[in-house]
Amino acid sequence: DTEVAIAAANQAGEGAVALMSLDLKRDPAFVEFALARCPSLPGPLASKPRPLQRKFALAKARMHLEPVLKELHGVTWLEALPVLRMVEPLTELELAYSDPAAFVEKLATRPPEIAKAWALVRTKPALMPKLASHSLWWDDVVMALQHMPVAELESAIAEPAEFMEKLVAKRVGDVAKWFLIARLRSGLEPMLPKGIPWSDLA
Repeated sequence: DTEVAIAAANQAGEGAVALMSLDLKRDPAFVEFALARCPSLPGPLASKPRPLQRKFALAKARMHLEPVLKELHGVTWLEALPVLRMVEPLTELELAYSDPAAFVEKLATRPPEIAKAWALVRTKPALMPKLASHSLWWDDVVMALQHMPVAELESAIAEPAEFMEKLVAKRVGDVAKWFLIARLRSGLEPMLPKGIPWSDLA
């Protein structure tokens, strides 16, 4: 697997080349990219299809970004990955290699769709501890959060308890509708006929 090979090269350097599959060893562009700590983009990957360029570039970024995501925002790599895939152009990922903290900070100021996706990701660790007391599931609550502007999502991150109080008090609009649906789950799901998941009803 190419992502595993890049991760191994990040950790072990040239020693990891011996462990790569024969096809990867015979690909000088891949080996050069895998061994570079802060490669230019697309750099050695210029001859690769664009989807592969992005896949490899993100695999290389993981070593740099994963600790920052976890330590500063409580976000896992897999949670952040859909947001990172939205970053364009590919050369923007070079900052992830050279200054990962600055790259992560910049996510909040990127185009609106990226800024909102990043805000939604960061609300999860802030709100998860508050959901159990309301008999709520994250997958349901996020449906309501998607209808909020970024500024409100940022307030959830800063003051999760106050945010939940305001969310419970909402009575009109799309946010209120989807949050009401989320609140109904604990009571209605046990009553559904066998074989019908909650997602079909909601």
